[in-house]
Amino acid sequence: MDRNTISLQERIKNAAQILKVEESDIKHALSEGLDINIDDEDALMLLDAASTDEGMVQEALVSNIDEDLKFVRLRAAVYWLKGRDPFEKPQEGSLTVSLPDDSQTSSLYATVTKVIDATKPIAQHKDRELLERYIAERDYEMEQELHKRSKGQPFIVLTDSGKHEPGKEPIDVDASMDLLKRARKGYVNSTIVPYGDVVANVYRITELNLEDRRVELCPVCGASLYKGYCTPCELNWSPADKDTRAYARLVSEHSGRFQRESYADRKALHASAMKGIVDLRKTWPSMSKLFDDRKESGDLPKVIQISDRPTVSVADPFNAAGNRSF
Repeated sequence: MDRNTISLQERIKNAAQILKVEESDIKHALSEGLDINIDDEDALMLLDAASTDEGMVQEALVSNIDEDLKFVRLRAAVYWLKGRDPFEKPQEGSLTVSLPDDSQTSSLYATVTKVIDATKPIAQHKDRELLERYIAERDYEMEQELHKRSKGQPFIVLTDSGKHEPGKEPIDVDASMDLLKRARKGYVNSTIVPYGDVVANVYRITELNLEDRRVELCPVCGASLYKGYCTPCELNWSPADKDTRAYARLVSEHSGRFQRESYADRKALHASAMKGIVDLRKTWPSMSKLFDDRKESGDLPKVIQISDRPTVSVADPFNAAGNRSF
C-alpha cells in the first residue's frame, strides 16, 4: 500500500486500534512528543519526513501514552503512523532471509541488541531502561532526560536508611518507576510517600547530583558560603583554593595568636590567604608542619561539605537531613 494513500486520520485510527487506546491518546502523543498537530496543514508532511524517524515516533507514544506498551503492538502502530501497513505481505519475488534458530544466532542477536541499546539516543530509551542505565552510570544527560520526563517532580525513592557514599545511594527502581508514571501525569508533588511499614523521602533526580549538593564552608567560622562569601565574617573566599582554605582553617582552630572574634585578625588572615598558601606559611609558620602532616594523611580540615540523602524516615516534617563532609 502506497503511504500517500493512507490519510493521517486513517493512520491514527489504525494505530489506536492496534494499541487498544483512544484516538485522542495518539493525537496527544503526536502533539506532545513531536509537536505535530493533526489540524495543521503540514502535519502529514512532518510525520512522513525522513527527519522524523521511527524511533522518534515510538518514543512519543511510549512517553505520552504508556511506558509499558507491548513491543509488537507498538512497532505495528509506528508503522501505521509512518504510512506503512505492518501486515502487508512481501511482494512475490522479493528477497527474504531466514536465520538458523540455534544458540549461536541467539547469542549474536543478544550481542547486537546490547550494542544497539548502548548507542541509541537517550531520548529513545524506555523509562525503566533509562533509569537503570542512570543508576549504573550516573550520567548527566540521562539525569536531565529523566528530570524532563518527570516534569521536574520528585520521583526517586532510595532503598534504605543507611549511609552510603554520596553519588552512589541505592535507588529502588520499582518504587521510583511507579512514581515516575504518576509524575508524567502530574500526580506526585510530594516529598514523602508510604514505603513498607514507614515512609520514604522522595527526591527530584537532580537532587542526587553531587554538584548541586556541594556546600562550601568558611575557613574561619565554618558557616556555609554563598558564592564564596561568608556573611558572619564579612569575607569573600572565592579566590582561595581548597588547600589555602584548609591552611586558614588550621590557623583558626589551632593558632593561639589568632582570635576568631577579632575582625582585625580575621581580616589579616584573609589578606594573607588571598596571596596564597606560600604567604600563609610565612605569616603563620607554626601551622606549616601540621598542614603538611595532615595533608599527607588525608586529614586536612573539611572546607567542602556534601549533603547526604537520607532514605527512609518517619513522617516528621522537622526531621533534619544529615550531612557528610569532604
